[in-house]
Parts: sequence; C-alpha cells; structure tokens
Amino acid sequence: MNLKFATAMLIASVGLSGCATVMNGVNQPVEFESDPSGAVIELFNGQSCTTPCSFEMRRGNDSIVTFSLEGYQDVEVMIQSRTGGGVAGNLLAGGIIGGVVDASNGASNHLYPDPVYIRMVPVGETGDALLLDKDGDGLGVIQIVTRNPDHRFREDDLDLLVSVGSQAGLAIENAYLHEAVIHQRDLERDLEFATQVQLGFLPKSRPRLPDYSFADYYEAALRVGGDYFDYVTLPGGRIAIALGDVAGKGVPAALLMARLYSSTRFQLLTNPNLAEAVAGLNAEIASSGLGHRFVTFVVLVLDPDKHELTIVNAGHLAPLIRRADGTVEQLGRNESSLPLGIIPDLEYTEVTVPIALRETVMLYTDGITEAMSDDRSIYGRERLIECLEKSTGGIETVVQTLISDVEEFVGDSPFRDDTCVVGFQRTSG
Repeated sequence: MNLKFATAMLIASVGLSGCATVMNGVNQPVEFESDPSGAVIELFNGQSCTTPCSFEMRRGNDSIVTFSLEGYQDVEVMIQSRTGGGVAGNLLAGGIIGGVVDASNGASNHLYPDPVYIRMVPVGETGDALLLDKDGDGLGVIQIVTRNPDHRFREDDLDLLVSVGSQAGLAIENAYLHEAVIHQRDLERDLEFATQVQLGFLPKSRPRLPDYSFADYYEAALRVGGDYFDYVTLPGGRIAIALGDVAGKGVPAALLMARLYSSTRFQLLTNPNLAEAVAGLNAEIASSGLGHRFVTFVVLVLDPDKHELTIVNAGHLAPLIRRADGTVEQLGRNESSLPLGIIPDLEYTEVTVPIALRETVMLYTDGITEAMSDDRSIYGRERLIECLEKSTGGIETVVQTLISDVEEFVGDSPFRDDTCVVGFQRTSG
C-alpha cells in the first residue's frame, strides 16, 4: 500500500495509526466515509448519521467522532479546531486516531484530510484502523510527543513540523514515482520481447510457387495481438494458407495465437484432409482450458498443379476472389461453420473451387472491415470490395493499395483492432 504523508502534529502519548484534522474558520462541513460504508457516526453532542454523510462543525469546538459498525471495532477520531496559540501536548487518551494536520499552515478554512475516511478493522483481528485519503490510500504520520504538560508545543514547532513533513512527503512521493518508472520500464522491456517472440511465429518469407505470387500485411493494435496467418508446405507441392483472429487483443490473445500457430501446423500435417484437420484443431482449442475464448479461422489449400483451392471456414470473414473481369465474389460463404473453441466435436465442411489465370484471392481480418474513421464511420466490406475491384497490378500492389485506402479512411484515429491481410494471385500457367 502506498502511504501518502501529511504534515501532522500528534498530541497523544500513545502509538497511533492515523492523524486527525484541523479546521480553521467559523463553520465547516465535514464529510465522513468508512470502509466498509454504512458505519454509524456519533458526535459527543448526540448528533449521528450513517456513512457516507456530513456534519456542519464550528471553529473552536474540538470533537471526538465515533465510527461504529456491527462486526467491526469502534474507532474514535478527533476533529480539532486550531484557533491559534500554542498547542498543548498529552491531551488525548489511547484508542483515538488523533493529531493536528494543517496543510495550509493556518492560512485557510481547509479541512484535511477531506473527507475523514476510515478503514475499519473487523472484530477479532489485530491492527489499527487506518485514516485514508479520498482515493482510499493510507495517510502516513509524522509524530511528536510531549510527556510533560509544562512543555507546550509552540506555533514555531508546528511551522517546523510542516516544513519537515512537506520535505519528507516530497521525498517519499519521488521514491514511489521512481519505483513506478522502473516497473514501467520493466513492463516495456517484457512487451518488446513478447513482440519479437510473436513476430517470430509469423512467416519469414512468402511461398515461391510457379504461376503464383503472394503478399501479406500484419499490424497489431497493441504491442502484441491476436491476429494470425501462416503458410504451411504440404506433401505434393501444395501450400496451406491459414488466417485466424483470436477474440480480444493484447497479451491474452497473443498467447492463444501462439498456441494456434503450433496446433495448426500439427493438424494440417497429420490429417488426411482439410476438414478433418480443422475439426481436430477445433477440438484441441475447445479442450485447452483457455477460458471462454474462441477463434475465427479460415484455411485454404492451394494445389498449383490443378489450380484448385480447397477451403474450410470456421466462422471467419469469407475470403474474396477478384475474377479476371474485375468482379469480386465471396468464397465458401455458405459452407462456413462456427468459430474454433465453441463446440469440441463439431464437424467442418470443405469446398473446392478452381482459380483461373489473373484471378486474385484475398483473406483479411475484421481490423480491415471494422476500421473506424474520425466521424466513427466503419470501413465495411462494401468499401473493401470496391477497393479490390479498382485495384490493378500485381498482388503486392493490390495489398498495399488496400492498406493505404484503409489508412486514409481512418485518418488520425488509432486502429482499434489488429490488422492482417494475406493475398495471392495466379500470374501464369
């Protein structure tokens, strides 16, 4: 717990856990809160209320306020009005959270701390009640005690204590800030390492196939993300192109993405067909104990000899194909099933389609279609299709044109989701 130090002059001869307050002025509303709330506040004059609540109190009238709550130890707090002159010592009895606090050094009607906020101690537990600031952090105490009633504290004693307390509080606050900076630096270093690890899961190079060219783009919304894509070389010269989107962002999504990377490769290389591979991947994700997370996933197997695509879609956005005449269609939309990780024994359907000369296939995540502009408009699938219809040139140009169009649409707004695009084009054959 961080302790915020207030300058305090305690006027009790016993060890205390907090500090009371000073109010200078004619009338002052005093706010009271307790943790837990619902404590009954009683003043010596018979007034009472239930926290959170307030009293109107008067300068020059020192008061002892009792906090009572069933199941918790009673707490007494002294509200002292400092009216000037010397401050007598050794006046309070044990059990009182008491003292003098004057952050303004008598220059205003300010009551400190405000509100009077007490964390109570359950009956049967050891420890003292704790005076809190308005944020619920404990207040530290500087204590001076006189055991001799003939030696009163003077005004300059309090001034000195205020000065010392201010310097001590500043030094302690700086120490906390330094500790926070070191902690943040450690987190940044860990995140940087996690970013490098995650990027290591992504393909280092693109497939080199006769008659085909490939392009891809990946950008996490945070330092790490949950979008995934991969190229997996299969027997017979075939290539699997996989793309997934883990629900959520940041570190939890990135961890599941790492699991998806290894599991996808295992299932693709050990199952006889694509549908069974995705079914096995789904069963593995669903039984992995990773909580209520799911993955939208699509995988295509390209056979460059037959110029055919086999597709299985687990709840992901349908891939788009731009025909040679410029029209754009969705692939395998009707055969799409539920995302991975929802129903363990779900069976998936595969569909095979031909890919003709100069046709382009595009896979993407919702970081593209749900990109938001400054006026909170959504990029959308229609705009994506329109961009794809107008794009010309090789697949690298097509992908870069799409990313540029999305960035121009978003403007100065940050991307709210991870972004991933994978495309390939039949160039000859």
